[in-house]
Amino acid sequence: MKLSSSVACLAALAALLGATGAQAGITFFNSEAAFLAATGGLKTDTYGDLAAGTVIDGSLQRPGYQVSAQDGLENELYATGTGLSTNRPDATLEFGGFASDLRALGGQWLATTYTGDAWTGARLNLDFSDANGSHQQVLDLASSSGFFGWLSDTVLQSLQVSVYDSNLTVFPTVQSFSLGYAAGDAPAGPTTGGSVPEPAAQLLVLAGLGGLALAQRHRKPLR
Repeated sequence: MKLSSSVACLAALAALLGATGAQAGITFFNSEAAFLAATGGLKTDTYGDLAAGTVIDGSLQRPGYQVSAQDGLENELYATGTGLSTNRPDATLEFGGFASDLRALGGQWLATTYTGDAWTGARLNLDFSDANGSHQQVLDLASSSGFFGWLSDTVLQSLQVSVYDSNLTVFPTVQSFSLGYAAGDAPAGPTTGGSVPEPAAQLLVLAGLGGLALAQRHRKPLR
């Protein structure tokens, strides 16, 4: 009993150490491990279904959210092959349309060049909004893993990601994007082996199998 309590305390301490801070019901994470420890039911989008070099005109609907790239002139996204970026360096990645019960959001963020290479000398503006208000962070890619996440106690509203350094011709890019819940609040997932049929459905299946066996029996040739 004492051992399990100690393990729980260590896990809580690890999550606390990985959190960069908290304000008005929101916790920030620059450690993916700490973010994973504090959240549950995460669904991660890696954009592997988008062919490299694809330009997407307009907003892109993804499971649980939508993303666009706004710069005042056009709304074009660009698939890098390993992620998603804007098609213009001065555009902003905008995420929204989140399900009302989601509370956690995190991603692997980077800046990419015209050739799709990561540029670690850049900084990114991360502007996150929930029902408590707006929260701005500056992510220095030179001194971080590129991961940043949020855990809120209220409804997620939007996230905007842009390049902080206006003198750099690089593109704000997301490599993986995760949405979920606070640990312990995630809804129960489906049974691994698939759904269990209702009793009425089972009776119908058995009746159908019986009828099929009877039909096959009637079709047997006489000897």
